[in-house]
Amino acid sequence: MTVNKEKVVVIGWQPLSRRGESFSHYIEAPFYLIHYLKFKYPPIAPIKYLLQGGKTMEILLRERPGYLIVENPPGVLPVLAYLYAKVFRAQFLIDAATGAFFDPRWKWMKPIFKFVSRRAFATIVTNNGLGEILTDWGSRPYILEDRIPSLPEASDFGLKKGFNIAVVNTFSFDEPVKEILAAANLTPEANFYITGNTAHASKEMIAAAPSNVTFTGYLPDSDYYSLLRSAAAVMVLCTVDYTLCCGMYEAASLNKPLIASDLSVVRAFFNRGTVHVRNTPEGISEGVRNTINQVDKLEEDMAQFRSERRIEWDQKCDSLLGMMKDKYVAR
Repeated sequence: MTVNKEKVVVIGWQPLSRRGESFSHYIEAPFYLIHYLKFKYPPIAPIKYLLQGGKTMEILLRERPGYLIVENPPGVLPVLAYLYAKVFRAQFLIDAATGAFFDPRWKWMKPIFKFVSRRAFATIVTNNGLGEILTDWGSRPYILEDRIPSLPEASDFGLKKGFNIAVVNTFSFDEPVKEILAAANLTPEANFYITGNTAHASKEMIAAAPSNVTFTGYLPDSDYYSLLRSAAAVMVLCTVDYTLCCGMYEAASLNKPLIASDLSVVRAFFNRGTVHVRNTPEGISEGVRNTINQVDKLEEDMAQFRSERRIEWDQKCDSLLGMMKDKYVAR
């Protein structure tokens, strides 16, 4: 059985992956998002994985790529990539999000992740901290942050008067939502628009939110981009280090001042146009006030940051492609 040694295919098992879209577009590779049934609903996970696994193998048997790049989580997908590569004498890469290392939901998969990562051509991660973990495993890390995107134009969201902040949030385990609400109570001069499906939040927390907080619910892309463009600043907070969230890159895309958690990886990468805050009500409130006081300077700094980081990303991506071309498998 042979593969097309010049062909690269990118696969993810989720409804949306902006990272996968931008990466595959840049390298001009087919990108397949494979997803069935309800998202993030563990009781049906085995059925989902059977369906998604079958579709994945159908694509691979049709395309026969020499290189397969797969996203993790979910951890099942890299296992299929490893099996495909072993049978067809191809190569595979794992594009691993921070959740693959630290999300409690994937703790049971970590030994398997280690096994397949050591056998991958490379495991792509967004920062040196994760790269060091991979090196300790005996894996080959490649550091590639998300590319700062180009977001589409959008209509006005219709925000309140005053300083409006778009809080990019999903009510995940690593987001300090309660602290943000307490900070809003301390900062009446700002309005906080918190995204995310409120079905994942407690009713008590929603009911107790101060009047300067608006829960937007889950927003389709057009409304989400409208909110980001209309806001004066973007807030993206996380409690787990080694995490660079998509919303941070989206703030940079729009030259919006970013309010981000004061974590080592975030501070190292988002080193301009950003106010770094402690994940406490007082720290967040202070950061909001600092943003209000220097918003014009932060916008200027973010514009320069965006330009330089895009150039760096292109160079890193080209370097990775060069490494892959040097190692194409033989027919």
